[in-house]
Amino acid sequence: MLIIPDYIVIGDKTYKVTSIAEKTFQDIYFLNLALSSNITKISKNTFQYDEEETTYISFGEIYYNGSLKEWFDIDFEEYIVCNKNQTRFSLHTTYYLVGENAIYSILEIPEGVEIIKSYSCANFGFIELTIPSSVHTIEEHAFINEVVNVFIGLENVENVHEDAF
Repeated sequence: MLIIPDYIVIGDKTYKVTSIAEKTFQDIYFLNLALSSNITKISKNTFQYDEEETTYISFGEIYYNGSLKEWFDIDFEEYIVCNKNQTRFSLHTTYYLVGENAIYSILEIPEGVEIIKSYSCANFGFIELTIPSSVHTIEEHAFINEVVNVFIGLENVENVHEDAF
């Protein structure tokens, strides 16, 4: 498991880990990922893979040490998964399990989330989605590569970007 810590110590200084830079974990194989709730940005190509390879790196489980509401505050520049549309994964947060291993594969976005950011739900593998009345924007690629059968609460969404689904 790859663990992104809350803080790192370099010399005699302690730094809060808030973002993951582009290509940080390029070509590194791991199945599970643990993310600190301090993370506010995950750059594109953070978990880059070689498209020419016949075997793909993929996540099985992502453990996020925060709430599902906090998950939607992260700035995702791209898919969080290594092999983009080839991967399905489960996201474990403080209070929720989301993804294909979840019971009934249902995602209930918590009240208070106003924007569903780009790539924040890409490749989760759920079939039912509940969107609360607080959501007013769904950004591009938010639900890319999903097969979502049920939408609830879309009447309050004012802005759906191109390719959101």
